[in-house]
Amino acid sequence: MQNKALEVYVKQAEYIYDDRGTNAMNFITDDGYFCIQRGVFIETDEAPMYSKPYIELNEQNGTYCDFLEVLFSENKVFIALEKDFLDYRQVTVNMTENIDLKTIDFFVNHLYLGDVVKYAEDIDKAMQIEQTIFPEEI
Repeated sequence: MQNKALEVYVKQAEYIYDDRGTNAMNFITDDGYFCIQRGVFIETDEAPMYSKPYIELNEQNGTYCDFLEVLFSENKVFIALEKDFLDYRQVTVNMTENIDLKTIDFFVNHLYLGDVVKYAEDIDKAMQIEQTIFPEEI
């Protein structure tokens, strides 16, 4: 495991809502993308691994992995992972603009990460939301 984080520099963010049962946040970069996907259903019996978030960088060895923490700062998202992803346990997503409510809401309510989301002091209290949408169990 490396001590430093995988650094992603974002040109544009794409929000995908319930496309074939999956929500996804695509961070478009100069040389590709970093993607976080999550199924809108939890499969408790047959394949619980597929209920975890799925992360991928430029089609390289994507993986299902729990997130330990997601910290929103003014223009960055710090993600701590429960296992290695391309030899990293942390990802820093560097945005070109300040984090907005749409991005926070997507992480909290559409990637279902409200239980691990934290906020740095520079995030306005009005943007610090609680999770109100949860995946459906099947």
